[in-house]
Amino acid sequence: MSETPRSKSHVTFRDSIPQASLESILCTEELRRRWRLPDFEKENRGLVALVSALADSPRTILQTLAETILDITQCDSAGLSLLTRDGKTPDVSGKRFYWPAIAGRWSPHVGGGTPRNFGPCGDVLDQNRTLLFKHFERRYPYLLPVVPTAEECLLVPFYVRGNAVGTIWAITHDDRHKFDSEDHRVMESLGKFASSAYQALVSIDDLKFQVAEREKAEAELRGLTNSLEGQVRARTEALVDMTRKLIKAQEQERARIARDLHDDVNQRLALLTIDLEQLRENPYRVRSRLQELKEQITNISKDLHAVAHDLHSSKLEYLGAAAGMKSWCREFAEREKIEIDCRFDMRSTLSTEIGLCLFRVLQQALNNAAKHSGVKHIEVQLREESGEIDLIVRDSGKGFDVEAVKQGKGLGLASMRERVRLVNGTISIESKPMSGTCVHVHVPLDSVHGSERLAV
Repeated sequence: MSETPRSKSHVTFRDSIPQASLESILCTEELRRRWRLPDFEKENRGLVALVSALADSPRTILQTLAETILDITQCDSAGLSLLTRDGKTPDVSGKRFYWPAIAGRWSPHVGGGTPRNFGPCGDVLDQNRTLLFKHFERRYPYLLPVVPTAEECLLVPFYVRGNAVGTIWAITHDDRHKFDSEDHRVMESLGKFASSAYQALVSIDDLKFQVAEREKAEAELRGLTNSLEGQVRARTEALVDMTRKLIKAQEQERARIARDLHDDVNQRLALLTIDLEQLRENPYRVRSRLQELKEQITNISKDLHAVAHDLHSSKLEYLGAAAGMKSWCREFAEREKIEIDCRFDMRSTLSTEIGLCLFRVLQQALNNAAKHSGVKHIEVQLREESGEIDLIVRDSGKGFDVEAVKQGKGLGLASMRERVRLVNGTISIESKPMSGTCVHVHVPLDSVHGSERLAV
């Protein structure tokens, strides 16, 4: 991740002797005694903003998250603390926290931080739970120069792949607002999203590094011999063409997500607002309409969850490749009202690259079948035999002309082929009009070396 600029008012924090006990500045139990009604409309609006930032401008996701916390909790300052070793790069083994994004009155302190072994963020990770502090500078005197001082601070841990990487926090600078159980619920929900956002940023940086290494290798190859110049030029042109196609496909997918959010979720929220306005004008109908409004909000939340889940499936990491793919098939079948017959026969573990490749190909194949084949039954096979993996997605629907699609319309198929090529695998797509479609991916189990393994 890129370095966060240090603010002009940056304060150099040093470990110091505590001035008060931890118990004397904690008031976490107050969260249970304070409560207010949830504002689902504002919460959903914040989630839509986060999903849009993650899809359109990933580098701004942490700042968007801080601004979302500020808006939803109505606090005075909000931000994130990430563990680091060098003061600028996230590191799970780091000895300090730094602040890459802050919104509100503490925004001039972006780039600052606190010690890991003596500070509010460290206490949160040590206790593995949300903590509510009151005037924490009484215990941590190095926070005295940070102005305005904090009246209350609500800190929530977030984890990436089971490891604690930091906290998200909200601060009030006077007693006009007291954090309550609803703030706690919202912050925990945003903490889960922070985990996904952090992983997305790390993945982007890893991808940039891989692209840079690939470009470097290609440059070295061009300098080896003039006899290979034609081959290198042809390969470069093919990569440029593939990049254009993939960018176009990415933009089309972003446009689709935007249309889905605008045409479905946004309109439903607008109707929900109208219903609420009508209830305000006619309060005698409140009791009869509450259940209907609750169901509408639940459905909107499920739809937003589906959009976020398709963008990034955490089950692939936590359950492993095979179990994660099978779980996604079940959710997709329920969402699209189709039957998916899954037959998985796996004994080994899959590398991260192979597991992600097979998962994305499965997503594309099932989306194509659900949208275009017209069938209500799809077969999915994932099997291992003699150190090789086969993924087969078959339907008996309308089919299509594969050659015609190759000649300019097959952006989704091109993306599938490129993914399989990157793990040294092969893919065959067999289809004819009115004769169904079969997508067959074949990958050697050891085609990617030295990679992290996903449990099956």
